[in-house]
Amino acid sequence: MSIAIVYASKHGTTAKVAARIADALGGAILIDLNATPSPDLSGFDAVVVGGPVYAGHGTAQVKTFAAARAAELATKPLALFAVGMEPDPAKREAEIADNFPESLRAHALGSWFVGGEFLFENMGFFEKAIIKRIAHTSESVSAIDDDAISALVQAVRSAQAR
Repeated sequence: MSIAIVYASKHGTTAKVAARIADALGGAILIDLNATPSPDLSGFDAVVVGGPVYAGHGTAQVKTFAAARAAELATKPLALFAVGMEPDPAKREAEIADNFPESLRAHALGSWFVGGEFLFENMGFFEKAIIKRIAHTSESVSAIDDDAISALVQAVRSAQAR
């Protein structure tokens, strides 16, 4: 089964998560929406779509892609993920809902909140100031959830076995 992992990344964490998923799936193709906003998915048997969440909202690239390609994505095994630092499970679900239309969430094998990072070295002055104030940290922090990534990979592998 050929698998596309479609994502957008601003500071690099979503790209890092997408690469981990691709490595775990053994040969999935990474497609960065920043470089390829409207990729051809016709040659793929399954698709994983993910994007970052900032201040509770998904990025325009992922939201636009998911909405515009919902009908096509609904014809393939699909897994969804969101990258962010929100600790509250209810807010995490709301962030996933903000990134992906209900129709895709209902069709998907699942949707996973895979944690995230604050990478101060990749942020501008204002972003650093906001993170310092809201998250009460002034250092880079990594909280990527390897268990969530493993669960996503297992769901895709299960779909491959069918």
